[in-house]
Amino acid sequence: METLIVKEQARSLQMVADIYQRNQVDNLPDVTVTTLTGTADTTNERLLQETLTRAGQPKHLTQSMRLSGKLQLVYFQKQSNTYLAVSQVKDTLATPAAISLLSLYLATAVVLIGLDYRHRRHEAELIAQSVANLNRIRHQKQPEPVILAPRSPIYPLVEAVNRLGSEVVHLRQKVRLRQVSFDRLIDHLPLGVMLIDSDREVVLRNEVMGTLVGHPISKSRHSYVDDIKTYALARMIEHTFRSQSTHHQEITLIGTNKAVDASAWCSIHTPIISKCW
Repeated sequence: METLIVKEQARSLQMVADIYQRNQVDNLPDVTVTTLTGTADTTNERLLQETLTRAGQPKHLTQSMRLSGKLQLVYFQKQSNTYLAVSQVKDTLATPAAISLLSLYLATAVVLIGLDYRHRRHEAELIAQSVANLNRIRHQKQPEPVILAPRSPIYPLVEAVNRLGSEVVHLRQKVRLRQVSFDRLIDHLPLGVMLIDSDREVVLRNEVMGTLVGHPISKSRHSYVDDIKTYALARMIEHTFRSQSTHHQEITLIGTNKAVDASAWCSIHTPIISKCW
């Protein structure tokens, strides 16, 4: 910050030198302008001349030095045969100008930090929304749309979650349509069909199966033993669960006294399919 203050003051002194050279103004506040002709009449002129000599008499020079007992910043500018020296008490962090400059930079820093915090908080909210959408997708719920500018660093993440949500919704719709078609196919079969999962619960049945067992079968999930009262058929189903193989047997069903040709087999996706006709 000290270096920045010195640079700002040096630019100000250079502007003063340019204005003085064009207009020859006098009585500039807080600034001393000295014309160096090569001969020194005062101690300050001698110090300024020695500084120029040591620096090799360049066209422009900015130098900190002590004049009249005070640390000053001096800007040297070469004219035709002389030098113009513009001096001012060197600004430090304690001077009003330095304090104003420091206040400006601090205010700018606070604004930038605030903007950065707001941006990061917005990104955190978007990430949290994306996580919530993943949970909604997992629980078969519609995800909330998230709109984000492509230049955002988390845009690929948000876009991937949005795309995943759309694809899952599309796949669920296709599965639902296929399930409806499959259910209709099962309902129109002339055979009694019952699908039983690994928990021994009925997940699918048709009306013919209800006719064979002698009562309507509930559409909700329930234990298959609520419907299968015939011991021989229940034993065949349990044997199929244990052996993971297909079984076939002619059975007379209790309740309707109907003789049926019953089969039970395992499927990869549906553990047990029981079929009677």
